[in-house]
Amino acid sequence: MGASKEYSIPNIKDDENDAPVTVSISAVNPAYSFITEAFTSSPKKILMKPGLNDFPKIGDYMVDFTLSDGYKSQIKTFKVTVTNSPPVFSTTPPNVLVAQGSTKLYDLPSTSDPEGHSVTVNVTHPSFATYNSVTR
Repeated sequence: MGASKEYSIPNIKDDENDAPVTVSISAVNPAYSFITEAFTSSPKKILMKPGLNDFPKIGDYMVDFTLSDGYKSQIKTFKVTVTNSPPVFSTTPPNVLVAQGSTKLYDLPSTSDPEGHSVTVNVTHPSFATYNSVTR
């Protein structure tokens, strides 16, 4: 599952105090469904939760933030950047010494992905070595 991030909206004040201020957000592109309002909480929040295998992809997304007191409104745009960290080995794979004419079994360290994606391991090796992905 993708990681989520909440952004707390700072206290908003109308200098004229003539009406309550309403806050709304709208993604510049309607496909940005991973950004939602959570305005029932205090402080008000915007929840961003990109999925793992669907939209959005890694990159920058622009979101409009609208403030209104019923008389005038102001739109500010902010950027949401979706990132993805690479998978990692649990430990650094060590160098291996194999004497000519002998056999050496090498166990790869375990792997994981910070965002929870499945990890595929591909091994490039010399012709005298074999790789069994099932027992790795």
